[in-house]
Amino acid sequence: MLMYLLSGAMIALLQTQPAQVGPEAVTQPAAPKFEGPMRVEPVAVMESRLWLKEGDRRDRSRLAVQCRVTGERLTNCVKMGRLIFEELKDDTGAVLISAEELTEAQREKMRDMQISPQIVQAGGVLLAANAELPKRSATKLMGKGYVQVAYSNGVEEVMIDNPFRFEGEFIDHARLKELGVKIRVPKIGEEVDIQKSGKAMPLEIVEGQEKIESVQLFDAWFRQMRTRAKQMKSKADKPIAVYEVVAGADISEDTQIVIRLYANVETEKVSFQFEQELP
Repeated sequence: MLMYLLSGAMIALLQTQPAQVGPEAVTQPAAPKFEGPMRVEPVAVMESRLWLKEGDRRDRSRLAVQCRVTGERLTNCVKMGRLIFEELKDDTGAVLISAEELTEAQREKMRDMQISPQIVQAGGVLLAANAELPKRSATKLMGKGYVQVAYSNGVEEVMIDNPFRFEGEFIDHARLKELGVKIRVPKIGEEVDIQKSGKAMPLEIVEGQEKIESVQLFDAWFRQMRTRAKQMKSKADKPIAVYEVVAGADISEDTQIVIRLYANVETEKVSFQFEQELP
């Protein structure tokens, strides 16, 4: 297994960690600080070539490309998509990633993002993608693509009373309409294959998924119900989030849901393109 660095960024990061001198350095942690425009930087390539003489002889050789998303707006990032390569090839012309490998849903899907100490230490968010191995005669990699990012500067809450009154329909709420969020309550048993036990609340996020931070359930006394979110498909093959109650009262007409929404959400495709010599 070989590790090739596409840039000196990782080495520089390790070499420039500030030394802790005196008690002030210990008691005053540095605030997250990311500078410059939003960008995607290539960091490393890991090449793994395996050949098995006996047993399972499936080819497990692969190439992993790691990139870092960074920039001054990273502290306002609330969601981030995967590392999307629209093109990755070597200088022999071999295509290492096909643009058609991912579905549209996979391209658009973003996960929640919080800036952790590990992200600060790494200088940004590290993402990786797997690819085919370059030809042994290759001397260069060329890649281009993007990472989808969502920014926000705050969170607001929308409360819905008795959400099951909208079963089979879209939740009708003025603020959701203003924000462009469309949420539908599928019919249990008819549209989604779960039992109507009072312990599950299915929701179909039709539009505005990137604007939703979380969904919480509360009982008649406005005590939060402990739930577990499970992703599944409806009978029509649409993505559904099912909130299962693991502690608290059953879901009833007294149940309320609170949808926490990111305010002033802005999405951006942070594009990248690089050409790098192989050692």
